[in-house]
Amino acid sequence: MAQREKETKYFAVTALTTATGVVDENPIRKFLIITNNSAKTVYFGTDKRVTVSSGMPLYTNTSYIIRATNMYKGPIFAITEAGTANLRVMEFSIY
Repeated sequence: MAQREKETKYFAVTALTTATGVVDENPIRKFLIITNNSAKTVYFGTDKRVTVSSGMPLYTNTSYIIRATNMYKGPIFAITEAGTANLRVMEFSIY
């Protein structure tokens, strides 16, 4: 059996008061962690129409984890109510 390639990406994203792309669609995603590393609540959703009223809240110093039991391979967007917020992301993929 051929060895499969693995890739882990680590990066930061600054969420704004307009929908900001956090991760792109990734059909080979196996695991994803998004951590709110700021003092503000961030709201996230699956498209650019996300708002602070419609998005899922990600509170200060908390993480959202996507794994096999809740796998989503599409894009994720985030928005803040005011100012900016810092997110940390780790995405693991297998080719």
